Amino acid sequence: MSDSKASLEQQKTTVLREEVVNLRKILNNIDEDKEKVFSEKTNVSKQISDLIKGVKDDKRSRDLKTRSVSDLKKKRKEFNEVIKEKIALVKVLNEKKAELVKNRGSGSKNPKLLKKEIDKLEFHIETEAMGYEKEQKLMKQINSMREEYKKLSVSNSVFDDSKNLSKEIDKLKKEADAVHKKIVVCADESQALHEGLILKSNEIDELKKKEEESYKVFLAKKDEFSSVNEKLKKKLSELSALTERIIVKKKEKKKEKKSLEKKVIKEKTQDVEEKIKKGAKLTTQDLLLFQANNSDSEKEEKEEKK
Repeated sequence: MSDSKASLEQQKTTVLREEVVNLRKILNNIDEDKEKVFSEKTNVSKQISDLIKGVKDDKRSRDLKTRSVSDLKKKRKEFNEVIKEKIALVKVLNEKKAELVKNRGSGSKNPKLLKKEIDKLEFHIETEAMGYEKEQKLMKQINSMREEYKKLSVSNSVFDDSKNLSKEIDKLKKEADAVHKKIVVCADESQALHEGLILKSNEIDELKKKEEESYKVFLAKKDEFSSVNEKLKKKLSELSALTERIIVKKKEKKKEKKSLEKKVIKEKTQDVEEKIKKGAKLTTQDLLLFQANNSDSEKEEKEEKK
């Protein structure tokens, strides 16, 4: 192999090594970018997962509130129906009250006072002796007072029923109003949860777009990594083959040099042997050359035996 050709191969090896170093740097940068994008995508995926869990929880809460509103409305309707019935009954009682007041007149007595007078007259008849005519007259008066008391008692019962019914209506209205307030609160909470669900759903949609974009970038970086990695493998393969070729050629050159040296030594050794045969005087250099040749021969014999 000529020196110029060897020099070209060395230059090519240097270039290949530089290319390998650069490709490794590029590959490391791409890998860092790829992992960074994947980490961002993973983070976005977790945000989406957390939001979806929150949406599910909010939906359950909203549905519970909606059912509560529905149940409370049914309860309020029942209250209103009962109130409506009782108001109709109060109207009837009020009409009776008006009629009783009209029939009673302004001179009507208090039923309690009238009862006391009746009891007093009955006691008077039972404890005092009196004539037949007077007793009959008092009895007639007592009977008349009893009739009046009976009418007054009926009237009082109507008034009491009307009063008690009005109290019941007031109580029912308060309970219905309390239910209505609960309906308003539950409806507001349900609406707030619903609006929150819409916002979270919109946020999930936006994050999904971001997740998709991150994944596309990740795939692009992954493809880029594979492409550069293939180039690196190719360059490493070329460098390995070239290095192996240079090593082989160096060994061949070394072998050729050694063979040439052996040839020269052999020729010189033959000259020394001729001198010995002729009995010529040997120089120190001749002796060293002869010893070196014998030593190399012994080494070669040992290597052959191995």
